[in-house]
Amino acid sequence: MGLETLQFDRETALEKYGVEVDYDRAKEVVGFVLSKYGKLNDAEDNFYYGKDQPEDKFIQFLRDRGEDDRVIENALFLTTMMTFSGGTASFFNNLSNEHEFKKFGWLFEPSVVSALPEDWVIENAIRYLKPQGHQLNGLRGWHHNCVELMKYGGDVRDFLEYNDFDALKITQALFVRPRATSKEKEFWRFGPKLSILFLQWIDRYGLCPELKNVDDIGIPVDFEICRLAIQTGIVNIHDEVNAHNLSFNILLPMFIKLFKETGLKPRYVSEALWTLGSRGCARERPRFQHKNTKCPVGDLCTGVYSKPRDNKGKFYNLKRMGELYVPWNSQASSY
Repeated sequence: MGLETLQFDRETALEKYGVEVDYDRAKEVVGFVLSKYGKLNDAEDNFYYGKDQPEDKFIQFLRDRGEDDRVIENALFLTTMMTFSGGTASFFNNLSNEHEFKKFGWLFEPSVVSALPEDWVIENAIRYLKPQGHQLNGLRGWHHNCVELMKYGGDVRDFLEYNDFDALKITQALFVRPRATSKEKEFWRFGPKLSILFLQWIDRYGLCPELKNVDDIGIPVDFEICRLAIQTGIVNIHDEVNAHNLSFNILLPMFIKLFKETGLKPRYVSEALWTLGSRGCARERPRFQHKNTKCPVGDLCTGVYSKPRDNKGKFYNLKRMGELYVPWNSQASSY
């Protein structure tokens, strides 16, 4: 099933998944956020002031070294598998080291990686990438995906060209079926979220001018965006909902519909919402119940929703979250 087949339907979201969706609220929240994100570097009292995207430093590092777009595309494709909401900035900082890159830069050359033993590749990747937590699981696909890229010519650009530089075709080729096991996929680790994220990066850094339909694939909906949707009243979970259903079957088609109707650039919305969640909500001090006065959603947000700790891959209504959901009081912080 490709992204072009996704349809947003509020009745289905409620009847099938037990989730109410306030579409008008979504447009209001996105509008508030973008009004601040569009003034990214205007003033220090703007929440977004000085908050670059975590991969910016690595991309600039590669360009300062004189690496061509082919190498940068390969690097982004392979590191996308290692990208999780926690530790992303430190991960890319580790890669932006000249001494280390000279020793391990070959990891971004599929023709080299595919010709080496997988265990040896992983051993060296660990030394260079310094993965933490779930990032270590991402290494399982590194060698395999390099081998698969050789079928297309050896570089990510060859794979993009094979799919006519069409973002809709590329995402479908990457994740095949949303919940397929790794062995059923050509490229490992790529689900809808990471497939969209990879193409969003390609678009952001102007790496492939031929890329088309990138605004038709929506945005990578991760925990940060799901939690913002809950906190701001875009969605109301009656009891519980599987994380995949909330992200892929409800929010992703909702955003695709919103972008088509409003003409908003998906990448800007994605960056603004993700930054707000990961560098705002995730760094709040819920035990003090203080709201950041710089928060771009202001009174539209009701509190901080933390990740459930039961590892069941679900989101719960606010009552069931207990102490993991902390509503704001009238006080505010300005840090």
